[in-house]
Amino acid sequence: AKEFTKNFENKTLSLLFLGKDKYNRDLAKVYYEDTYLNLELVNNGLAVKFLVEDSEKELFDNTENKAVKSSLGLWKKSDFFGCLDSEVKPSEEILIIKNNCDSLDLSGWLLRDESRKKYIFKQIQLENNGMMKIKSGKNP
Repeated sequence: AKEFTKNFENKTLSLLFLGKDKYNRDLAKVYYEDTYLNLELVNNGLAVKFLVEDSEKELFDNTENKAVKSSLGLWKKSDFFGCLDSEVKPSEEILIIKNNCDSLDLSGWLLRDESRKKYIFKQIQLENNGMMKIKSGKNP
C-alpha cells in the first residue's frame, strides 16, 4: 500500500470527510481525479474493506472478493495454502484450527479478526491432524 500511495505524492487529491471513528481518527473518501483510491487499495489487495458506508458495502464486497480470488496483495496464497481448516463458534467466541499437512511451526504467524485485533503466535508447533482452539477474550 505504501508503494501504491507514493504514486500520489505531490498530486492534488480530493477528500470527502465522513466524520471520526471511535478512536477519533478522520474518516474520508480519497480521490485522485476520477479514481476512488479507497476502492483501488481494496481492488489491488492492499487493504481490506473496513468501515464502509452501507451504500458502498456491495461494491467493496465484490471488489475485495475479486482480489481474494485473484490472490492479490494481502490475499496472496502462502506455501501453506490448504493446510489449515478453521471453524468459528461465535456464541462461544472460539476458533478451531486443524492442520491437514505435515507438522507446522506457527511461531510468528499472525491471526487477525474482522475488527483488526491481532495475535502473533509465540512458539507453537501444530502436528499433522493436530487441532487447537483459540478463545477470544482475556480469560482462558
